[in-house]
Amino acid sequence: MKTLILAGGSGGHLIPALALGEHLGRQGECLLVSTQRPVDQILRTQTSLRWETTPLEPFTPLSRWLSVRHWARQLSAAWRMLGVLRRTRPDVVVGFGGYPSLVGMVLARAAGFPTVLHEANVVPGRANRWLSRWVDAVAVSFPETRQGLSARAVVEVTGNPLRPGLREADPARARRFFGLDETRPVLLVMGGSQGSRAVNQLVLAMWEGQAAAFRQGWQVLHVAGCDHRPAVEGAYRRLGMNSKVFGFLQEMPMALACAALSISRAGATAVSELAACQVPAILIPYPHAQAHQRSNAQWMRDLGGAVILEEAGLKPGRLAREFQDLAGDPSRRQRMRQALKGASQDNAVEALASLARRMADGGAGG
Repeated sequence: MKTLILAGGSGGHLIPALALGEHLGRQGECLLVSTQRPVDQILRTQTSLRWETTPLEPFTPLSRWLSVRHWARQLSAAWRMLGVLRRTRPDVVVGFGGYPSLVGMVLARAAGFPTVLHEANVVPGRANRWLSRWVDAVAVSFPETRQGLSARAVVEVTGNPLRPGLREADPARARRFFGLDETRPVLLVMGGSQGSRAVNQLVLAMWEGQAAAFRQGWQVLHVAGCDHRPAVEGAYRRLGMNSKVFGFLQEMPMALACAALSISRAGATAVSELAACQVPAILIPYPHAQAHQRSNAQWMRDLGGAVILEEAGLKPGRLAREFQDLAGDPSRRQRMRQALKGASQDNAVEALASLARRMADGGAGG
């Protein structure tokens, strides 16, 4: 089977796309097309999967729409995407979100190729809600997502494909990998694949307000974003904390294996991985994402594995109090871990691959 996968612009789109691509690439031909953004380029170096990029750009802010040069570049990139479809003639096209997925899925559907859309969030975005009216099938991570999609397409709950070996990392080996000691608990801070200035500032201010003895009782793995990494590293040095700061962390299975607690955004991949690895979390949903992250966070909270703090009006002292409550109550953290047991679908990659194969078998190429 020949598969074309469309994704890019964020780890939340690319990580499940990469998991599916590596799975299907062992069974047939598979090509992934992504953007040229930094996170795409980082992940591209970590796989042998065939990978191409497109010069497509985001459609926002709306001021871009007034630029003739922007439209010229977008039309040129769309023409190149159509060329990829004609050259590869895939048996099925799978889109994971982001602007390459939107443009590519429209072109694939117009050309008559079978199409499968994957929606990772609890609440689907506007683009995927619209696409669900035209694609052949939609795979969702959560049963609740069905309500926001067109009834025209085949809709199946497959789960969210996760990184291979996510649950298999050994905590002791993970600590050695990061150079952490064996006795102190580890806080994992995740601001998303691009990083989050707001989360970085809140966490650092939280630590600054703690007594030195309390700070020394913890170790930190902090995914700060490539642009923010130097400043965050400097802040931890001034605090004298045992910390490892990353722009983007490919070795997330290792980080999750040794984490006692996480402070994180609530992207679909983040909550799926936290739940799969049973890591209790304080979630700070990104407030400008059409409520996607809030709904993802509520799913994990309702399971009993997370606390939600809204970014609007959030002060470092409020974050500190919540962190101190969880840090000082190992039994509560253990209950949260137990609540997350079995929350994620173990066979998500296989389920999504099976859906793609069925659409390929039932559809005709363009």
